[in-house]
Amino acid sequence: MVKYSDIKATKADKLPAVMSGFENFLQRLWACLTVKQLLEKELILTGEEKEAVKKEALDLSLKYSFVTPLTSMVVTKPEGEDSQVANKPKEGEKPAVHSTRMFSQPSRATVRDKSSSGSFQSHLNGYSLGGGPLKRPKFLVRQKSPATRRDQVERKQGSLPAIAVPKGAGLSPPPTVISVRKPVRFLMAAEGQSLPLCFDIPAGHSVKLLQDSASGFSMNGQLMSEGGNGFQKIIIRVNADKHIEFDTNKITIKDGQYMQSFMWTDSNTDHTTDSMIVIIRDSEADITMTNIRVVILLHRQDGKHFLWPAIRKRPSENEIPGIMGKLLIAYEEVNPTKLRMQGVEVNASSDSAGDYSIKAVPRVKCQLVDLKSALQRELSDFTVPQL
Repeated sequence: MVKYSDIKATKADKLPAVMSGFENFLQRLWACLTVKQLLEKELILTGEEKEAVKKEALDLSLKYSFVTPLTSMVVTKPEGEDSQVANKPKEGEKPAVHSTRMFSQPSRATVRDKSSSGSFQSHLNGYSLGGGPLKRPKFLVRQKSPATRRDQVERKQGSLPAIAVPKGAGLSPPPTVISVRKPVRFLMAAEGQSLPLCFDIPAGHSVKLLQDSASGFSMNGQLMSEGGNGFQKIIIRVNADKHIEFDTNKITIKDGQYMQSFMWTDSNTDHTTDSMIVIIRDSEADITMTNIRVVILLHRQDGKHFLWPAIRKRPSENEIPGIMGKLLIAYEEVNPTKLRMQGVEVNASSDSAGDYSIKAVPRVKCQLVDLKSALQRELSDFTVPQL
């Protein structure tokens, strides 16, 4: 596995001028993995660190013609020439192919960063077929403006522009499309401040949400693996023999040898034992114990279902282990880009987040900081190997 901490972008002047096909493939693979890690890292950073990582990712994207959230691709065909275009066929039909003719003049694909004042371009010579070089479409990868890339964190191959393909041309593969998993954003109330803090956790992690060693209660959750707004699975352990599993389809209660499942669509369903009460209604599961009350909400957004836990009653007034066991933290605004927390200045920016602990999901303004500043610990202190 390639780790960002183990590699740095290699300067062009340190690379061989001519590389074999296999070496070129390895270099592009390394660059692709590096850019993906940089883009994921950029999502959870703020201030100067964020800009530095973004610039490094952009430079590599432009150099290797990668289509990323920081770049866009424009495809053009050689001027004055016919082209072959494959239209999307209807079900049961073969795609219609328009006739074209052979080309005899060489062409090249140019990759540029059009948004910068400096110049950046590389050229790919035309391939030959039947004795002569052929014109090929031009693939132009350029930097996106900030306004267009905010809502385009994930690019899918199906959303790329249509490509006009010269008949018989041996085209090189189009620029690599890198999908970046959207992190999950958390809100944290701040002591004495109207604006809460917010921070991001990368997708796919299994994290400790709340743990009370005195009662044996614990709650862990697995974030959406492909990126999204919440959790794909949550497990509440009441004690060694009793636990409740939540996923986006059903709720399963296990008590020793006893097991029973409920669908989220089951209305006004109650399950009562000597130590807890579970009530399911309107895409909410309300779990009440002696000194703890938790509500698990099922949300649907952008066609995807996900879970979110809301603590309605804490087991203790003191800080307890878990992301949702933290006490209110105080901060002081130094300037629009800096906060002072625990006597340390940290980078911050004005942002917003959906409050998924409420069914209506209101949009809340917040001070976005990095995870370590918000939780006062590393992410590894909150991750668990299994739920």
